[in-house]
Amino acid sequence: MLVSNIHVAVRIRGPYCQDESAHYSIDDAEENNLVEGSRLLINKDNDSVPFDYVFGPKSTQFQLFFRCGVPLIDSVFEGFNACLFAYGQTGSGKTYSMLGSDGGRGSARKLDGLIPQIASEIFRRIKRQTADAEALLGMKNMSSFELTTSYIEVYKGQVFDLLSETGERKGLSLREEPTQTEGQLPHVYALGAKEERVDTTAYLLSLIERGSQRRRTEKTGMNEHSSRSHALLTLRLEHRWRPVGGREQSGGTSSSSYLSRVSRLLLVDLAGSESMEEAHQGMADKAGCSINLGLMCLGMVCTALAKKSKKVPNDSKPAKDKLVHVPYRDSVLTRLMQSSLGGHSRTWMLACVSPYQKRPDEGLRSLALARRVRTVQAKPAAQNRAIELKINDPMHGDVDDFDVALDRRAIWIETTKWGDIFARAAGNSSDPLLLYVHGSGPRNSSLEWNWLVFDIALRAQMMAKNLKTSKFYHVALDCPGYGRSEGDRQTIRSYPRAFLCDVIKSLGKKHAFGLFGCSQGACAVLNAAVEDSKISSYVSVYHPVGHDVKRYTRIVQPTLLVFDTEDAGHPVSVGRLMKRYLPCSHYFEFTASKHSGWVDCSPSQMALKFLEMIGDKAKFPRGNNLDDTGNSIRLPECARVGGGFNCWRYAHNREVKDWELTEEEEKYYRDNIRSFDGSFVNRGGGEQNPRAIWGG
Repeated sequence: MLVSNIHVAVRIRGPYCQDESAHYSIDDAEENNLVEGSRLLINKDNDSVPFDYVFGPKSTQFQLFFRCGVPLIDSVFEGFNACLFAYGQTGSGKTYSMLGSDGGRGSARKLDGLIPQIASEIFRRIKRQTADAEALLGMKNMSSFELTTSYIEVYKGQVFDLLSETGERKGLSLREEPTQTEGQLPHVYALGAKEERVDTTAYLLSLIERGSQRRRTEKTGMNEHSSRSHALLTLRLEHRWRPVGGREQSGGTSSSSYLSRVSRLLLVDLAGSESMEEAHQGMADKAGCSINLGLMCLGMVCTALAKKSKKVPNDSKPAKDKLVHVPYRDSVLTRLMQSSLGGHSRTWMLACVSPYQKRPDEGLRSLALARRVRTVQAKPAAQNRAIELKINDPMHGDVDDFDVALDRRAIWIETTKWGDIFARAAGNSSDPLLLYVHGSGPRNSSLEWNWLVFDIALRAQMMAKNLKTSKFYHVALDCPGYGRSEGDRQTIRSYPRAFLCDVIKSLGKKHAFGLFGCSQGACAVLNAAVEDSKISSYVSVYHPVGHDVKRYTRIVQPTLLVFDTEDAGHPVSVGRLMKRYLPCSHYFEFTASKHSGWVDCSPSQMALKFLEMIGDKAKFPRGNNLDDTGNSIRLPECARVGGGFNCWRYAHNREVKDWELTEEEEKYYRDNIRSFDGSFVNRGGGEQNPRAIWGG
């Protein structure tokens, strides 16, 4: 195992004003801002101290990043854990070096410290390496990265989450995560701290900005904005890749699995040590005492590690009488940093000093600790144990819906008799249920309902003032044997009521608010309503087929019927009989060759007529007086995640691609929905048929 010392860099803060005099300086020419392997000359004792790098008062943020940040990024992508912690007295420039001006509390766009530059470089490398893997192997999804972050502070000996959604300041307890490599110190984390997935530098910086605004700062006698807590930002990088060759791998890894390796980068902005006399006019300050205590424990840990490194030669085991106790557990701060300080991480210390302050001894103590830290031997071990994981994450490679209110996604409904049923869903599962059943065409599936679901959801929001119920839980089914659901295709024809009732109860509902059907699906919906008057409050069907329609006199629900007079496969004569026998019908028929707005844009018409029907209870009274939501505390919701927004939007296998609701069409529809009265407006002027939505 490679043995190396912890790296130490020193940054010297420039003067706030011209009349400040320095107590120590770089021993090279004053104009040199960076000296590799330089020695810091301390005027007081005429002593010079060697460090890896010394950054002068005129050094730039990029120089600091290039020398200290880039090696850390290299380590993380190589599979090593890495750490950088900034240490120094208050007012020495630690937070400025880590975040940038205003300590991260200002605009995220202005942050130029180590953390923002490290984040930008990580995302650049993720994009580059992913593209290189795709170009090399000639296929997608062979290699991917995921970056998550947590941001916590240690204040008065307690840990608080800076990314908490509620902003509640609740102390968190510490837990240990088992290590993959024997002999390594366990990773210590704060239980309950929010881990946020980040995909861009801008989003990460917005989280840092939010957390930094919550971080405790106060005006003291030594600094206008003095940090009163230690802040720890953890970037967790997971690399997942498929082994080339799949089942042919010698390790037996199958093509349905991938390998995963996790590495962490810990970035610590320590609060500065301070004198009670100068910082608080001689008054005891609890936060200041806690800061000094934590830093003292950190110093004791570093001193013990330095002694341990001197006693133990490289690649040899110490004798029992020479073992040195390292007091990691003396403080919360050192426990959180133990895996970084203990030698199993590639670690950098940034010692920030100010030679211009009234008490140079504080800076000298920081340099003395930095000198000890530089003697600590590290034995970083790469996280080479790549874990084989089955690809059973339905959100792998998918995303959440950008429209949080719609929340379009895919689900698997675990029915009691018919197995797992795939469905496309939208909305909150506690809202009234609208259930959609497709036709019997061999390529039919839940995808054919995407336009109607989208249309009803948007129009219901617009008409909310006129509707008692304006939010719905939309679930469009892949019936057994269709789409992604396994089973017998005759199920929906032979057992419509039993199947639909099982689905409804598996969704945690006693009944549905509305049942929708097209073609053979419409027949199934109507037959279910005949057999069970309490299966739903409303029924809506398009291109319905039916047998023995005299039975429909038993359907008590208000029923919307839509027929095309030119559709021989769904004869309008049957529709007129349905209108005659249904007790409460909302009937429409059209001629496709004359009324383009109906056949090509029928979802828009159907959405309007359905919302019109449920909004006029005087004209369309319910025959069963069911409650709207249908929720039951005795029925568990037996549905699991099946995919995200992409799974909802795009066609799968043999599904009809023309039914996809594309990004351009959705944007156009959102921008022009108020002008749609049942027919689309030509994007170039006049009426047109933009696309055919429905299949038989």
